[in-house]
Amino acid sequence: MRVRWNSLGGTLLKETELMRKLELSQIKKQIEVLTTFLPDLIVRLPQKELQEVHHFVGVLLFADVSGFTPLCEKYNKTGKGGIYRLTATLNAYIGAIVEVIYFYGGDVLKFSGDAFLAMWKAEPDHCLYRVIHEVIVCALFIQQTLGCFETEVNVLLKVKLAISCGNMTFSVIGDEDNKHYVILGAAINDVKAAEHASVSGDVVIAPTAWGHVAEESYDVTYTEGGNVKVWRCLYKPTEKAKKDYYDQKYIIVQKLCEKHINHRNTLHATKKFEDTLTDSKITDRFVRSLPEREVMKIASQKWIAADMKPFIIKPVQEQIEEKQPLEYLTEMREVTIQFINIVPKTFYEPKLVVMVNSAYQIVCSIVCKLLGVVNKVSLFDKDAMMLVLFGLRGIKHELESQNALMSGFKIRKAVSRLEGVKSVSVGVTNGLVYCGVVGHPLRREYTVIGGSVNKAARMMCAFENKVTCDYKTYKNSKLSSYYFQMQSAVKLKGIEDAGHIFEYNEDFEETIQYQQHTTPLIGREDEISFVYEVIHHPEKVNDYKGICFYGKQKIGKSRVLQESLIHSVSQGHAVASADLSGNFLRPYFCISLLYKQLYDAKANVNSGEADSIKDLPPDIWNLNEILQKSNFEARTRKAKIINIFRRICSSSKTRITVIFVDKVQYIDVRSLEVIEEVLKEKSLRFFSAGHFEEDNWDIQWKLSLSEHIKMLEMDPLMPDDIPALACQMLKIRGIPKKLVSLLTKTCEGRPGWVQSCLLRLVNNGCLEIKYVAKEDEDNDKYIFPDAELLHERYIDIRRKESGERKILWSVAQLSDNFKDQSEELTLAAISLDLFDSFAPYQQLVIKTGAVLGEIFARSLLFVMLKYPNEQLFANAIMKLYEEDVLDCGTRYVSSGGLLTKKLCCLCFIEDEDILKSRRRSFELPKYAFCKLLHFKNKSLRSIAYELLPANQRKELHSRITDVLENQNNSCPNCLRDDSAAIIKLRTFKQMMQYCINPQTNYGPPATMSEFELSEYKSHGIKDIIREHVRKDIYGDNNTLSAKSKSSSKSTAGTSISSGEPAPDVKPFKRKIWDPTTCFCLEILTRVYADLVYHSERAGHLGKRIFYLMQYGVVLITLREFRDSIPVLTEASELCMRDAKNKNSLISEAFRRLHIGKIHMLLAEATYRLDDTPTAKVHVTICLRQYNIPMLSLKYKLPHFFLNRPNCFNKLRASEVFWDTGARTMMNIDFGICMNLVSCMFASEGQWNLAKLAAERSICLLISANANINLLCDSYSTAIELYNFCGDSHTCERLERCVSRQVLRTYTGNMIIELYAICKLIAIIFQTRIMHGHIRKAIRIGYRAMDLNITIQAYYVQTEVVPILASTLLLVKKIENAVSIIKILYSIGKTVDESALLDYYAFCVELNIETSFLLEPIEACEEFAEKHFEKQINKSVYSNSENKLIVFLHMYHLRNNRWPDALKWKTMIRLDKSEYNSICSIANWMKYTESLLITLVWNIEMKKTYLNLEEKRIEMQLKQCEVAAKKWELFMPRYLHYRAYYSKITGRKRQINTYLKKATKWATKQQNLLEICWISQSKSTWSGGLNFGNDMKEVDWRFADSYSSTEWSQILYALPCNM
Repeated sequence: MRVRWNSLGGTLLKETELMRKLELSQIKKQIEVLTTFLPDLIVRLPQKELQEVHHFVGVLLFADVSGFTPLCEKYNKTGKGGIYRLTATLNAYIGAIVEVIYFYGGDVLKFSGDAFLAMWKAEPDHCLYRVIHEVIVCALFIQQTLGCFETEVNVLLKVKLAISCGNMTFSVIGDEDNKHYVILGAAINDVKAAEHASVSGDVVIAPTAWGHVAEESYDVTYTEGGNVKVWRCLYKPTEKAKKDYYDQKYIIVQKLCEKHINHRNTLHATKKFEDTLTDSKITDRFVRSLPEREVMKIASQKWIAADMKPFIIKPVQEQIEEKQPLEYLTEMREVTIQFINIVPKTFYEPKLVVMVNSAYQIVCSIVCKLLGVVNKVSLFDKDAMMLVLFGLRGIKHELESQNALMSGFKIRKAVSRLEGVKSVSVGVTNGLVYCGVVGHPLRREYTVIGGSVNKAARMMCAFENKVTCDYKTYKNSKLSSYYFQMQSAVKLKGIEDAGHIFEYNEDFEETIQYQQHTTPLIGREDEISFVYEVIHHPEKVNDYKGICFYGKQKIGKSRVLQESLIHSVSQGHAVASADLSGNFLRPYFCISLLYKQLYDAKANVNSGEADSIKDLPPDIWNLNEILQKSNFEARTRKAKIINIFRRICSSSKTRITVIFVDKVQYIDVRSLEVIEEVLKEKSLRFFSAGHFEEDNWDIQWKLSLSEHIKMLEMDPLMPDDIPALACQMLKIRGIPKKLVSLLTKTCEGRPGWVQSCLLRLVNNGCLEIKYVAKEDEDNDKYIFPDAELLHERYIDIRRKESGERKILWSVAQLSDNFKDQSEELTLAAISLDLFDSFAPYQQLVIKTGAVLGEIFARSLLFVMLKYPNEQLFANAIMKLYEEDVLDCGTRYVSSGGLLTKKLCCLCFIEDEDILKSRRRSFELPKYAFCKLLHFKNKSLRSIAYELLPANQRKELHSRITDVLENQNNSCPNCLRDDSAAIIKLRTFKQMMQYCINPQTNYGPPATMSEFELSEYKSHGIKDIIREHVRKDIYGDNNTLSAKSKSSSKSTAGTSISSGEPAPDVKPFKRKIWDPTTCFCLEILTRVYADLVYHSERAGHLGKRIFYLMQYGVVLITLREFRDSIPVLTEASELCMRDAKNKNSLISEAFRRLHIGKIHMLLAEATYRLDDTPTAKVHVTICLRQYNIPMLSLKYKLPHFFLNRPNCFNKLRASEVFWDTGARTMMNIDFGICMNLVSCMFASEGQWNLAKLAAERSICLLISANANINLLCDSYSTAIELYNFCGDSHTCERLERCVSRQVLRTYTGNMIIELYAICKLIAIIFQTRIMHGHIRKAIRIGYRAMDLNITIQAYYVQTEVVPILASTLLLVKKIENAVSIIKILYSIGKTVDESALLDYYAFCVELNIETSFLLEPIEACEEFAEKHFEKQINKSVYSNSENKLIVFLHMYHLRNNRWPDALKWKTMIRLDKSEYNSICSIANWMKYTESLLITLVWNIEMKKTYLNLEEKRIEMQLKQCEVAAKKWELFMPRYLHYRAYYSKITGRKRQINTYLKKATKWATKQQNLLEICWISQSKSTWSGGLNFGNDMKEVDWRFADSYSSTEWSQILYALPCNM
């Protein structure tokens, strides 16, 4: 019927009606979507019954799927389709299972990651056994059809199923804003018990359900506990109709399952969608083909959206409200997982429901304030478990780990107070997991899947009644370390290596306690006053911001520092302090201690300054960064550390930062330089004290040169101050004048000596305390100082008879046996007297400890005492602790400061239970078992040392060197984990063996069988990490595969840097090194410093030279090249000085070997410091030791040793070249030297000589059977050289050689080996890309990235990921590129903030190159502006910085925003000398494009200087041509630019020629991006002028919806004139 509207009102009414219908349709659609997140049980309940507790009988089916976690990891690592294919696979599998459950009448109650709980409600009129049979049929179908599902990435998904029945209780919990539901009862416990008794492939029935069915109807197996495994259903002949009925259902449901699988295959095959992530047409057609869910109609009739939303988590709510596809929530995301386990005291269901409801409301109220969401609530194993997520989309917070820990602690405290709660355990982890809505289109839930989720659940169960976290969460939390305690190693189910686990507790006591002294400091009023002026009014004291107190020993320097420190704390200043020791000489050691204290203080939850340090790292010195970063980046470490320390000192606008350093003579030079630089700021004050002697006068000199530090010599106390000081120490009111005279004469006004003298007099019974009346005439014999300076001690006596009051004062009295012999009160006499007071065994401990040094390990002392009785030894340590002879050395290593608890051991004890049992059996305190001891009493140590005979001292020193050198010098954390060592250094014994026999062969010749040779011939670098070095490095054997074990057994392991062979090293099980908690190199620094000291005291010149050299190796490994030079120079001088002696203590072979090695190390150190002339001198001296007649390195190397024999030609050949000659240390050193020579020639541009030296280096190292680190370094140099020269064929041949050499020498026992492999693979990856092998390079890049993640090589990762992401754009793998670049974002936020530069640069590049958008360009520009504000004075920018600038310039240029483009153009600082890396060349190419676009604009504006611009562009294009001819990757883009330039300049004949060549090159390389862009240019340029074409900004999630043709249409069209 046709309706005719004759009025305006009728038209409006019609439009209103249409709008109302549309709105109702949208509301209905919204309710239907919300219903998919709720079970039928909830939807069918009337609104008024929601708050009631419901009881019913039902049957439960629990399904547990295995394989989801490895499936997510496999898709994420391999890049095979990424998240898109993973989601399709998960939904197909889960959807099929859910379809089967609903088909057989069930209701899916919960999804728990990889588990499902379904229920069949038994109505009163239903027979229970029939319902159970229906569930069994359903379970058998799932097992038969989906029990073993193979995915396209070769991961099997398996399922185990359990069935139970019984009475159940169901209840909705929560409040108006947050609701959930729980189901509990005996059936829940039974189904979980049955699931525990099953394995994948089983259908297990609990006894409660089995008792209701007929046994003869099933083929079963009985198991322990009464559980029954069902294999199939059996039907009697009389039950044919029943069998046919279920057979018919089987056919129907099988077709339904096939629909889910076919839908996934269709999505994988087409990947064609327009307005949603999943093709809407395909999905809608698929959903319409499925059976309708009955409750959908009920929901739209009974429910409104507002009542359903409290059951849905916030991110899903927002997505539904905004009418956005739920698939947008699907992603690999780094989130923080919090698992909460609540153990109830009672299992009475009504009380349990009330308790869970209260706990849920508490959890929601706490986590919602901290941006968390409660995702799951379940009651399994009689416990209540909740899963809370932090960091989801829309509610991301950079301090999510901190929020998770703080909320976990609050939850544990609050929930523990509830009635009926026995314990609350919380596990918190952080990691990359799969997040998204998964399931059936009509029944789904938001879930997270990944290893971090499993780990949090295991930690929650393993550590009862604690809040625990993994190391990554601890590091990312930015909280004070005082709140964390490391837990003993526990094996977690299903996790090979859990790493370090910490307990978080805000009630833990702080180590440092500052307490106000009860008496004033005597005689130091001027010093304290000066300190106050420096702190508060530096302008009044010549703008000094620091004081260094120096003077004689025991003059009272430390006491002044303590008093100043306490004052600073009382004034509210930020305070840090360090009490140094001479043993710890690692660079930046002191500043690391101070920074850690400041960071912990500001990270305190009550400090209010947590936000000010959120961008600062928890540690200022990072060993992992040092080992991974290049030498250039290592040079900038000092500037970086200064900047970080300055930021933390000035982080508070209201507080001054005051730092105190006692024994400043031991400060490392690097820390002093940082402090001096930061003292220029107004926010820092520095106070120190030290006793300077001949060996540390350089520190005093450096301090005196500072214009901000006042050197203040402390004078002795005046005689008038001695009485008050003595009364303070003895806590008395008066002191005899005779004693004052004695103290004044003998103690020289030193408070420390006064205290020692008084202590000796008291111990010898020469001094007594008595009381005298105030009015006594004898009081003239005493001196009574001012009462305000003393502890007021008196006795008030009242006589009862007379009421007379009498006051008695405490005074000291010299006893009758006192002899006035002042010589007995010298410091030496006092120390000797103290020594004699100890028992004989304790004296032996003191003597041995005196020889060991100031700080030494308990284990070393134990060995030197020849393994004494443990209880006797512990008793001696306890006594020496109590007598203030020893204290804990850990506080000098950790963040302990000047004031710490007395009689306290801070050492970490791995197994606290074992220690407690030993303490109970011996009845001793913890400090009796201290692991690191500090000899506190220096005077006693000096006396004890002198009491030993000279020959005995030498013998002990010599024995100590043997023990120290051969002990495991790994740090406690690496020993605890049995980690792979960082480095291995040769021993003195090995060196002497070589010197005795220079032709020592360290193992049989390495050969390969014909089978192995043919196996390795065609393989590339991928074999290193794909087959032969196993991916599961945490597994049982992380050395070599079975194919290479035979060769590995005959391969000698060697050390790094020093190049020493280690004979007969057998592969053994090792866990991968954890760089986050390791301080092995710090220990090695201390150990080798001790070895140098002990070898000198033992008079062993050879050992002293050797240990100095090894000490230099450690320093070079730490990239502390400047500090290594004086150490190595001393070793060289000792070698040369002794050479003139006819009766030399060392042999000529020893001298030659060491001089060669020492000068090779000196050459490396000086070369890394850019002192090439000095490095050449050292290389010349080094080569002379190898009998090389070389006079100068200035012009060329003699062909004597470069071209004879021509080994490298053999190495290039198809057969494997092995030198079967003797493998000596000198050959290895020579090979290292030639590699260094190669680098020197390359830096001077002498490429041919550099290549020859690199070839010789490889041959020498192969022939000497060098270790993998040296080989990788040498190969890296050679590959980079040939790559720079554009020789791709030689690079490929070198790559094949790399595979063989790495496989032959890999031991798996040194982490430095894996780092070397990572760095080498990164170089090969870049080489492959630059030569146009895009597909192969991507495969290598993914495996390199996988290995980097496994060994936590984050800094190497920052070099690989940006290049890999950019390469993926070339083949239109947008989703994969975004996925891996997000890894870089995570690294930037948690490890190295410089990675954010690459992240935001890629975001701009993504839009510029592909027209897709990841981050808004405005956000990228805002980040860039903030970053470059801090880089104003920087003359040269890094490649990453230039990339961000160039692409921002290009973005504004393309969008015709000329002022913004000009702003960024002025900041471009490209360096032509860096025209040799893929990043720098890409920057130059993109800059060339900007010049071309600018030229078009200038032509349009008819500028007058066009000729100059054209010449500049031609010059730039010539540079691009040179690069393109060397590296084929850039050839298509260069030819494209050539065609564009021809178009601009009107050379029409050349346009098509260049475009055809560009297309040909791009097709050859499979460079899809360039092919599409060329296609776009062809079609656009034929249409004439198109200037002003704005860039497209399409969301990256739509990238897969575009075919190549469609993609080319949205790419930016290069503007051109007519």
